[in-house]
Amino acid sequence: MRQYSLKKTFLLSTLFASIITLVVGIGLFSVIFQNTLDKTIENRFGTIQKRFTEEVMQDVLIGSFTQVQLKCQSYITDPTIVAILVKDNLDRTICDQKKPYPKPLEKLGNLTSQIYFDDNNNEVAGSVNIIYSYAVVDNIFYQSLWLLIIPFLILFFIQLFLGQTISYKVVRSIDYLSQKIKLADLQELMRLNEDRDDTFVAELDLLYNKIQELAQQTYEYQQNLLQQTKQETTVQVARQVAHDIRSPLSALSVILNQLGELPESKRIFLRNAIQRIDDIANELSSRALNQDSDFQDDSSETETVSTQLLSTLVESIISEKRIQYRSRYNLTIQLEKSENSYGLFSQLNPLRFKRVLSNLIDNSVEAIESSGEILVDVSRHDNNVIIQIKDDGQGIPNNVLPNLMQKGHSYNKKSGSGLGLYDARKNLLKWKGSIDIQSQLGKGTTVTLTLPLASPPNWFTPHLNIHPDEPVYILDDDLSIHQIWTARFQEIDFPQDQIFHYTDPRLMIQDIQKKVQTEEFNPLLAFYLMDFELIDFNQSGIDVIDKLKVSTRSVLVTSRFDEPEVVKACQDRSLRILPKSMAGFISIQVGKQKSQQHNTLLKTLVLIDDDSLMRSTWSTYGKLAGYNVSTFENLDEFLKVKSNFQTPTPIYVDFKLGNNITGAEVTRQLADLGYENLFIATGYDDLNINDFPWVKDIVGKMPPFKS
Repeated sequence: MRQYSLKKTFLLSTLFASIITLVVGIGLFSVIFQNTLDKTIENRFGTIQKRFTEEVMQDVLIGSFTQVQLKCQSYITDPTIVAILVKDNLDRTICDQKKPYPKPLEKLGNLTSQIYFDDNNNEVAGSVNIIYSYAVVDNIFYQSLWLLIIPFLILFFIQLFLGQTISYKVVRSIDYLSQKIKLADLQELMRLNEDRDDTFVAELDLLYNKIQELAQQTYEYQQNLLQQTKQETTVQVARQVAHDIRSPLSALSVILNQLGELPESKRIFLRNAIQRIDDIANELSSRALNQDSDFQDDSSETETVSTQLLSTLVESIISEKRIQYRSRYNLTIQLEKSENSYGLFSQLNPLRFKRVLSNLIDNSVEAIESSGEILVDVSRHDNNVIIQIKDDGQGIPNNVLPNLMQKGHSYNKKSGSGLGLYDARKNLLKWKGSIDIQSQLGKGTTVTLTLPLASPPNWFTPHLNIHPDEPVYILDDDLSIHQIWTARFQEIDFPQDQIFHYTDPRLMIQDIQKKVQTEEFNPLLAFYLMDFELIDFNQSGIDVIDKLKVSTRSVLVTSRFDEPEVVKACQDRSLRILPKSMAGFISIQVGKQKSQQHNTLLKTLVLIDDDSLMRSTWSTYGKLAGYNVSTFENLDEFLKVKSNFQTPTPIYVDFKLGNNITGAEVTRQLADLGYENLFIATGYDDLNINDFPWVKDIVGKMPPFKS
């Protein structure tokens, strides 16, 4: 291949760059200038269109078509206007003024506006259409184009001059640097700045400095490398990463070939797989930062544990494995779930738990030569969660089992590293659990994981409590979820005419608001099962709940239950969450029939009082009497969550609040917000109800339900 000198290459590059700059600069500036002129004429005609429409609007509305024609004749005199067409609401022409059309290739603009009979723009009275020409703009553009070329020609010659001037300095400095590098002497490169000439080019000075720094760092690295005695650390980490990342990457490589309009089940799987890879990378980075840790000392590892819903963690790995091993047609991987597996939480590290379960399933797959079944069961036994991985593979000899979970020991695996079972046992012990392996040759293997049961987080929905005379509204963009809920409610003989299914949040909001207006329907006398992620809509399930103000009567059914932002949004609204995969297993409790006169709002009260003892008293008596009492120290606290309370909700306000604020002021503000049932709860007996016409009554400090 022919080679050129650096100086010649630099000059040719400068020449080509200058030519490109000249051509592209002129072209780009021409486009910008043309667009600016076009925008100017468009803005001008937007103003003309608006003004003309306003001038003829009244004439069109009252039928004074002669005036419209006169105004059309006046406007058509504008040299840039080609045609004006005005029609009435019956599409009859009122005015049709035209000039001879310009050349066929000449650019034209078209503006149309409507005239309405009413202020709400519902009934069309007529239309105005103006066609205008860009000919004036084009003339200005071509007349001014030669002025654009001059500065770019000047820039062209300046760039050539600078390129020729700088090339000498650059080439001379690079030749010097090349000679030093060819020597491959780190000591010489470390003294690079001592005997070189000044270049007057900042980038070259920076290059010299960086090369000198790199030489210094390389020299220090060589010295440290000679003293390095822990090379096994690098090998161990590399092996662990390769072992961890193989499964999610295999799954992703299959699913990415089938991307398109994915259903929710595949979206969940893809999100979980990507998250696993990201988590593994984060863990590796975290380990790398701890330079003083001994990676061979397992007790030195630190991890973050949290309360995790085991059924969904297991299900995500099962889905991943089905995709990973889909080419093995005679292999089935099943997950056994039942009501006994619902709501089982444990304290663990989710990333490592997924890694443990993934490795155990991989072991079962390798134990099955041709066809077979792997069954994963999640259940509760006393205060423990039991996870069993059963396969009907080759089995393991009895003499191998005792050493199988020791580091470096594996069985019947060509590329086995002995890390999988060892890692599983190590992590189970950290989580105060255990692992047990039972196997018979020719019959299969059962691996049992035992983990201590943990209390569910406050966002979790332990069961659904529904009354038969309350309608149930279900919002989900996945039709299969609607089928699951239909089957669940049929099992408990819930009235089918009380169940309303929606896939469009807008239609659901519209229907409920219509019922409120026409049927005196109270949204708080219904129950809502709402999906969070609604594809193709700019609203989430939480947005719909906020719109309807029904957070106290709703459950968010979502596969994104473990995302911090979703959990926080629900906690801010006292909103419960149900993992979507558990919709088929949650217990549904049907309450007793309620009378038509019963109003849930009467069982919901709000107290605003700066006395903590009084707030505690109301809450205590409220629970005993079956009331839902929400207490707040001041108005600001209530206003933060006011969307959770309908305007008919009874609100009791202490008369003497802190910071010299009175209950009269607070109730007045609440009345302005639309709240209707306001009470002043006070021990003062000299207050006159007539002084507070926005208040329903003045009552004592004790709760109204104490009896």
